[in-house]
Amino acid sequence: MTRSPPPPLYAPPDAEESAPKLDPSMIEDDDDLGIAVDEFIHANPEARARQREIALHTDALRVADSETWPLFVTVETLMNGRWADVIVLLARWAFREGQRHPLPKTPKTEGSP
Repeated sequence: MTRSPPPPLYAPPDAEESAPKLDPSMIEDDDDLGIAVDEFIHANPEARARQREIALHTDALRVADSETWPLFVTVETLMNGRWADVIVLLARWAFREGQRHPLPKTPKTEGSP
């Protein structure tokens, strides 16, 4: 049985517009950067849908297998911490790369807003 790939976790343009704007002070502070990343992710409809699905399966596991539940929680906590660290590092790297290699401004064409 082949599984289809998960939906992309990208933010639609409206979510990107409402996301917090990064500045150098946020990049240097893990907590501020983590909050900004969380706000960006929570604005993403696909990420919210995936979180709801995870919560449903987690609740089912808790009820079905109370003996391994504590082990699952420990592993999940460690994995979430690792991903949180990786996301902050990745956001910091992407911000710095954007400062070193800024995207060229797109010229406005006649009749565009």
